[in-house]
Amino acid sequence: MTVSGKTRHRFRCRYTSMPSPTSSLSSSYRNPGGSVSSSSLYHHASYLRRGKLVLGIMDFKWTLVFVITLLNLQPSSANGNGTVERKVHVGFIVDTQSWMGKIVDSCISMALSDLYLRNNHYRTKLVVHTRDFHGDPFLVLSQALSLLQSVELDALIVAESSGGVKILAGLGSRVKIPIISLFAAAPSLSFSQHPYWIRIGEDESSQAKGIATIVEEFRWRSVIFIYEDNDSAREFLPDLITSFEETDTRIALHIALLTSSTDGDIIDQLKKLMDLHTSVYVVHTSPILASRLFLNAKWLGMIGKEYAWITTSMITNFVNSMDPSVIEAMQGVVRFKPYVPSSKAVRRFEIRWSKNIDGNQNLQEIELNVCMVYGPMI
Repeated sequence: MTVSGKTRHRFRCRYTSMPSPTSSLSSSYRNPGGSVSSSSLYHHASYLRRGKLVLGIMDFKWTLVFVITLLNLQPSSANGNGTVERKVHVGFIVDTQSWMGKIVDSCISMALSDLYLRNNHYRTKLVVHTRDFHGDPFLVLSQALSLLQSVELDALIVAESSGGVKILAGLGSRVKIPIISLFAAAPSLSFSQHPYWIRIGEDESSQAKGIATIVEEFRWRSVIFIYEDNDSAREFLPDLITSFEETDTRIALHIALLTSSTDGDIIDQLKKLMDLHTSVYVVHTSPILASRLFLNAKWLGMIGKEYAWITTSMITNFVNSMDPSVIEAMQGVVRFKPYVPSSKAVRRFEIRWSKNIDGNQNLQEIELNVCMVYGPMI
């Protein structure tokens, strides 16, 4: 099911394992009028106020025009055959150890291959200089400076969603080159302050509005927000608060879990939540932390008709790559993710993607998601 406005991209709301329309949830959801079947949730959510969600993503056509213009403005040089070609040097900073980093890296490589396979008459050559920050936000700036010192960059692409992007936004204004972010930027980053900062990632406020709409539809009066204690998750909280302020639902509590939290730490937090009256939870963590959270919640009996769980795209994009025991524990969980409309081009991309990552079992299990599409669009 989708909850959307009239935009290019929509957020999809789905179950980890969608039951048939005639069956009820393995763990149904409670509202003031009683339990709610899966068919009821499916029916209601598909008709939620579609005009309410506006996805604040930069117009992709504008991005493509920008890149094409960039390609055509570069100085020419002659190759060994005497043919004149223009080189465009683009830096790419990514964490190749993360699932998302591997995905984006692979997709950009595929996009480069396609670019010249389908346009062999191009006189431009896009040269990508990749640097790995190994999951350390402090290395993002270091790698960017290293690239700027060694290569005369025309643009810099960053696949990083934490605090490192704020520093890079300021760097772009100083060195006067476009900094292109594949993920959502912090709300504090404005175009007027950072004119060289370009974001093509999803606007988190759209997802927050979708979640608030689902919760309001079922008349749940309060929710608890469980998030991972990092910049990316903390920056999502204001969007969620703003969205719920427009409804009759309040965020009763927000719980921060450390990335290093042990199972004991997670269980302690969950036991505290069991003593509260609120039993609707919105979870915004990394897939790894989410896996442990839901396994422990299942063990404590918190996945059932007395509880409602909602996950954001940070988790949903990787559910299929999780361990089967985690997927089983998440039965009945409502999941949000950006919706990628089906098309011939998308299906062709999926086939090529499968062949490209053949042998990597973790990546093979990952469904096509909007982050995989962003890379090629650059």
